[in-house]
Amino acid sequence: MMFGRVNQQREAVLNLVIIGDQSQKIAVEAVIDTGFNGDLILPIEMVLELDLVPQGYQKATLGDGTISQFRVYTGTVIWDGSRRFVEVNAATSGVLIGMGLLEGYKLEVNTTPNGIVTITSLDL
Repeated sequence: MMFGRVNQQREAVLNLVIIGDQSQKIAVEAVIDTGFNGDLILPIEMVLELDLVPQGYQKATLGDGTISQFRVYTGTVIWDGSRRFVEVNAATSGVLIGMGLLEGYKLEVNTTPNGIVTITSLDL
């Protein structure tokens, strides 16, 4: 089970450790974005710092309907106590957790200031 919180901007957030290609680690606060169907979005500066391996490009339709192209990398996160390989999209935004990373888990959000965010394995 993993726990996060609702921040002052009313975003559900979770602390996450990302592991780079040379085993370097970065701890970040990631916003949970249920409108994003991928695994993880990281700022390009963080992708470069982690020395992630590029895999190609991917097009995506953003919330405002525009279509953007993102560079895709492979990465590793500590997820539910274990290392998990993820697809990382590089962007100019902050760190976002998408529905791909949440697959197989139940997300519960107490939507109050400093509310508890709980992510529980469905053990599928």
